Order: sequence, then structure tokens, then C-alpha cells
Amino acid sequence: MSTLRAAQWFIGLAFFAALLAVSPAETVTVSRRVAAYSPDNPRKMKGYFPSGADLEVLGDAKAGMVKVRFVSPSGKEVIAACRRVDLGLPPAAAVAASLDRDSPDISPKSGSDVWNEVSADRMDTKELSDRGKEAMSMPGLKWRHAQTDHFVVHYEHGIFARKVARMAEFYYDFISQDLKCKKDLLAGRSHIYIFRTEEKWKEFLAKGGNANDWAFSYVLGPAMFLQQADGTSSSADVLAHEMTHLVLNRFFRTRIPTWLNEGMAEWYGEFAYSAFKGIKKSQRAQFKRLVYRFPVDDLLSAETYPQDTESVHAFYQTSKFLVAYLRLEWPEENFIDLINEVMAGTEFDAALEQKYAIASRDDLAKGFKKFIE
Repeated sequence: MSTLRAAQWFIGLAFFAALLAVSPAETVTVSRRVAAYSPDNPRKMKGYFPSGADLEVLGDAKAGMVKVRFVSPSGKEVIAACRRVDLGLPPAAAVAASLDRDSPDISPKSGSDVWNEVSADRMDTKELSDRGKEAMSMPGLKWRHAQTDHFVVHYEHGIFARKVARMAEFYYDFISQDLKCKKDLLAGRSHIYIFRTEEKWKEFLAKGGNANDWAFSYVLGPAMFLQQADGTSSSADVLAHEMTHLVLNRFFRTRIPTWLNEGMAEWYGEFAYSAFKGIKKSQRAQFKRLVYRFPVDDLLSAETYPQDTESVHAFYQTSKFLVAYLRLEWPEENFIDLINEVMAGTEFDAALEQKYAIASRDDLAKGFKKFIE
């Protein structure tokens, strides 16, 4: 869910991923012509990559450079080295300085490297939804399909699709370990549909009667529908939030409160995504003061999303900070127990009193006010 969230990220934070270090197997879309050097001899220039090229980062090269892979429209592959600054990446020293021991020690399994291309008649269809069938039957789309341990990815362009697959499996491991999830409730793989062009994406939204034609992504049960933006950074920002919804839908069937659903997506959209990129963050350092606030009682009662942009931003930020408050001010077991109680059907207020000894929303609001100021 959360088409509102997708628009918010696209408008306000499209530059975010470009400011962070890019891990191996990440893709960077360059905004100008970039010099290409020999990976073995950083003084030897091989030529230039054109503006708009998608460069797959393979790892560090000599002299502080980054080794990249480029596939031309004709299918020709080029391996070269580029300066980090030319790709919009911070110096290696800055990346090392950003590491913080306050981050959770979670090491997802190697299953994130699994990628098996399959034909349409051989892919896992146990969780294929009607909306997914509509996407696959659209004319003019040359769908290709690949499977990982827990996902089927439908795509037309391979480089970005591989990144999405790695990210999906990473999130699956990260979240399931972090919340100590015991059982995956789905019989088959979740499905991810990546639309390469804006034209086909809007056609798909219109076909489903979706009025929010500005949306870049949304999750519906076991399926994610995503438009790949012009730059993979913009797509990744949207993907980080929505991927949480997709993974949580594998472990929890009960509808959770709107604020908690989005607050958790915000939390993992920050910390699981930074871990995916190889960056450890201090959790407490991200929650020093909340500027855009949504009234706590209204937040807890909300069943729909605000309509104006400013209120939407406040809604998401307050949800994220409230999740942080419940996670950081008490032992982590309290939050895990709270989630399990709510998912088992217990009303949030009753679960809060049971697991946190917080007797009322007023008491919660008072403690939260101290946390955000």
C-alpha cells in the first residue's frame, strides 16, 4: 500500500540514495558524461560513458576508484573504472567514517544472490493475483521472468530487475530476523512487476481504476507494482519503503493500524536500506527532534491517509518516530511482543498496556512528546 508515500518520496527525497555509498551490485545512473579508465591501470583512459548510462558497481578498484560494468543497447559489455566523485559517491574515507556500532548486527543469508530466469509457463503462480494477471496480459510488454527464493520478478530490463531481486531477498532476511518472525504464511513466491516506461505504467494504473496516476509504486497483498523512474536512485527510494510492506505481508495476515504499518515501513526503509547499501547507522542519531508532527490521538485512530501534502508528510514522520520511541526506549522484545499481539487480533491500546504498561493514549503522548523534543 501507500501510493501517497510513493509520491512523497519522489517529490522530496529523490536525491537521497545518490548521497549514500553504493554497495557492490548497485546500479548508478550517471547524469553527465563520465570518464572510463582501465581497472588495472587507473591512469589509462578507455573512453567515456554517455549521460544517462546505467553503470553496475562491481566493487572498489585501484586508486580509490570504483569498478563498473556497462551494457550498451546493442548488448556489448564494458568493464571499466570510474572516479567515485564522477558517480556522485562519497569518498571511501567518508563511507568508513559513517559506520556506527549502534546499528543492529543483522547479516542476511546468501540467498539474496539467487536468480533463476524462467519461462512464463514454469514460474511459481501460487500467489499470482488477478491484478498481476492483468499486468502480464497487457499488450506491448515483453515480460521476462526470474525467480529468487521468495519472489518472482517480472521485468523488461535486466540490470535494475536484478537489483530489485537482491533487495527483496535482503529485506526478507533482515525483517524476518529483526522481528523474529517464525513462519512465512504464503504458499508461494510474492510477485514484483517492474514497468520500464511511464506510458505503460499509467496505462496499467488506469486499467485498474487508480486515480493516483502520479504513484510510482504500490503493494497489494503478495504483489508489488513498480515503475522504474528515469534514475535508479529515485526508484530505489520508493522501493525501500514499499519493499517492507511486501515482506510484512508474507508474515502477517491481520490488517495492522495504518500508522504502525507505515511507521514500520519508514523504519525499515531507512535502516534495512542503509544495511543493504553497506552502511551502518546509529538508530538514535536519526531521531533527535521531530519537526513535522501529527497529533498522536488522531494518528492512532486514523484508518485513511490525510489529503494534503503537508499532513501526509507529518503523518509518515510521526509514525516513524513513534515506532522509534517504542523500539528505542524499551527492550526490543517489547516491540516484538506488541506486534505479535496486534497481529493476533488484540486492540492496539490493550496490547500497549499489556506489553509496555502504558495505560492510556494520554500517557503515550506525554512520553512521546519528551522523546521528540
